[in-house]
Amino acid sequence: MKYYKTLLITILILFIFSLSIQAVNYGGELKLKFQQLPIELNPIYAANETEQIITRQIFDSLVELNEKGELTAHLAESWEIEEEGRLFTFKLREEVYFHPYQIAGEPVPLSARRVKAEDWKWSFEYLTSPENKSPYAQLFSKVKGYDDYRQGESGEITGIRVLDNYQLQIELTDSYAPFIYNLTKTAAAVMPKNAVLNKDNFSIIPIGTGAFKINDFTKAQVNLVKNNNYWKNNYQDEVLPYLEQVQINFSTKSEEKGDYQQYDIYQLNAESYRYFRDNEIHDDYQLKKIPQDIYYFLTYNYSGSKQFNSNSPGIRSNIRSNLNKIDFKEVDSPNLMLPISNNDQESYLQRIYKLTQENEVENYKLEDNIKEINLISSDSKNSTLITELIRSKLQTDELTVNLKKYNWAEYLNLINDSFKAELFLMTYKYHNKFDFLADNFYSESELNYSSYNNQRVDNLIDYLKLVNSLESRRQAYQIIEDILANDNPFVFVLQGAEARIFSNRVAGQDLFTNIYLKDNYELIYLK
Repeated sequence: MKYYKTLLITILILFIFSLSIQAVNYGGELKLKFQQLPIELNPIYAANETEQIITRQIFDSLVELNEKGELTAHLAESWEIEEEGRLFTFKLREEVYFHPYQIAGEPVPLSARRVKAEDWKWSFEYLTSPENKSPYAQLFSKVKGYDDYRQGESGEITGIRVLDNYQLQIELTDSYAPFIYNLTKTAAAVMPKNAVLNKDNFSIIPIGTGAFKINDFTKAQVNLVKNNNYWKNNYQDEVLPYLEQVQINFSTKSEEKGDYQQYDIYQLNAESYRYFRDNEIHDDYQLKKIPQDIYYFLTYNYSGSKQFNSNSPGIRSNIRSNLNKIDFKEVDSPNLMLPISNNDQESYLQRIYKLTQENEVENYKLEDNIKEINLISSDSKNSTLITELIRSKLQTDELTVNLKKYNWAEYLNLINDSFKAELFLMTYKYHNKFDFLADNFYSESELNYSSYNNQRVDNLIDYLKLVNSLESRRQAYQIIEDILANDNPFVFVLQGAEARIFSNRVAGQDLFTNIYLKDNYELIYLK
């Protein structure tokens, strides 16, 4: 009897365990509603947010960024960087296939759809061809032979070489290890030459290697279906994607407020956001703001008046301290939010800002030392909301805040005028920490509008261009963090955002709070 009880308990434990490991549901259709209408699904042209989201489901890159923004293998199984960041060699995965397609009415066999190094070379040259006029061609501007190819003096980019079927090599003109980040972009995807050149409708029925393939594209929606031959299934036990279909719908003028219940994820415009924020929604749905990779921050012009220059760190710290007392939750916009503070998801910019806050000076009155501040920004809606709040909070009888707003072209000219732009609001699209540092803190960068100049930071950025060792790079970034914690021209403000309504049946909603994993539908399933 004791034996049978033990056996029964064992069977029950195994049964419960089997249920737990199969908790993820397969199948089902995810229905989404987006505000922007896609026009172009060829990745070398895809521009607006909806186009970018759709093409990321269909196409794959050599490498990608994980949830922490770190480089990880994708269609490249591994890679080596040699000659101080000038030579990149990629070992390609062998079990990768393009989605099924036809040429002249005949299906292309599976064997002919296997992705090889020559497909990558052709795809990169297709992206950079001057005839195609892709806005992303500059991703390969540092590659040897790029200029000759663009000028028609060569029929290929000589720095992109096929070593064998599954080895691809890229040689740069000069050392620049961070070039590899360019290969994470959707525009740097692999495409089948025959399909691109022989299909008149490739821009609306594209062929890629991703977790989903396109089924149809109409004026009202795009329908994606599961790629049953997805390459990840050949390299890991877990079968992806979970969903059988993804239906992406677009806004119409006739939509009603109650329409959201037809969808699993419903993107809101400003008017709809305020309505749903102030009114009850169905118990099975939640209103959420999710972060975008855009940041809004104030910065000092170091070449401006003495109160802001690099020899006045105390005053700059005091200004930052006063500005950080402002409650930016008062900015009423679906497109702005306080930054995500989760350590695994925050950007390098946020970490620097946290360290900077530790050095702030408390109980300091600006008007005791400064009588006037010149603040400028672009005249965009978000910039206007932010700067008007700042002025209302900082201005006193003793302190005058002169706020000027300009169109984008005028604004870029004015922020280089030190006496008209002592303090200005910047918008920055964050891709990765190296680009962020090189753009904003390298003294020779055209995007260094604060005129920041620190020789140690310059030297470390130059070092990062050459070194490939992960540990060496981490140490360099850590040193830069320590420097900028005490010498940082930025006053961090807000993160870009969008508002959506989520059905409770959508599992994995935490993914949408991560700017690197957001809208990665291969990881989403329905409860």
